[in-house]
Amino acid sequence: MDTITTKKLKEVIKQKDHVLINVLPDEYYKAMTLPDSKNFCIYETSFIKQVQEALPSKKTNIVVFGMDKKHNASKRAGAILTSLGYEHVHVYAEGVEGWKKAGGEIVGTKKFPSNTFKKKSLKVLPKESYIEWEGTNIFNKHTGTTDIASGAFTQDNKNVLMGEITVDMKTVTNKDMSDKASREHLVSHLKSPDFFEVQKYPTAKMQILSVKKISDFKSSLNYQVTSLVTIKSKTLLFTFKAHGHITDGKLVTQGNFILDRSKWDVQYGSSRFFEALGKHLVHDEIRFRFRFVAE
Repeated sequence: MDTITTKKLKEVIKQKDHVLINVLPDEYYKAMTLPDSKNFCIYETSFIKQVQEALPSKKTNIVVFGMDKKHNASKRAGAILTSLGYEHVHVYAEGVEGWKKAGGEIVGTKKFPSNTFKKKSLKVLPKESYIEWEGTNIFNKHTGTTDIASGAFTQDNKNVLMGEITVDMKTVTNKDMSDKASREHLVSHLKSPDFFEVQKYPTAKMQILSVKKISDFKSSLNYQVTSLVTIKSKTLLFTFKAHGHITDGKLVTQGNFILDRSKWDVQYGSSRFFEALGKHLVHDEIRFRFRFVAE
């Protein structure tokens, strides 16, 4: 595998003995690509199968490219094809943008997928949204869910997205324990004053202060979210990355983040508050996986 320049690619295209492969998602391929290129998306699990079926000869001359040199899709695709035994793999790291900037011919609709919406106010749909959690101690890992009670997003006059998500802490569940008694004991403990004190604090909240675009790729973590998270009686600033896109007129935001519970005064089994815990140590980090759907 090697990397080729725009000048070299122009020579290659004139020879007409190479297969050009755009490794971006179909919607980006249709919007803008090089003439006579094929499309096999590196993000699809079927990528390897598609290439092998289309190009059975390992001696095929291949050029892979993505959007631009800031991203690694083409390099990743080149490495995979080389590992499969393809002998002549060339990576055009400059991608579609580099080719266009150099004056190369571009084909496609020029219409890229939209990550914007026109509505100024959207309501979160709790039944289509979810939050999953994962916590660990020295010996075990536990997983579960909690329901979203309500939520809304708004845009100001500068199109800055803001909003609030309210989580119903009374709905905390455990998903990994098969024994009903053990499962109920764990959930009861999580709702107790040792952990989230649900009777006193029945909800948790995330107030979204701003959402900043950090990537134009719909298939990446393309937004950075700055928020205020309230758990029990504490409200702290919290920043994380998320994947946002528009599907069927709905705003879909999803991703995962790790939250240190001890910062919100959830103390049970935490080495931040207690010594000599031994087998009773519970790790402070809780991993959350989420999907918010709003319209």
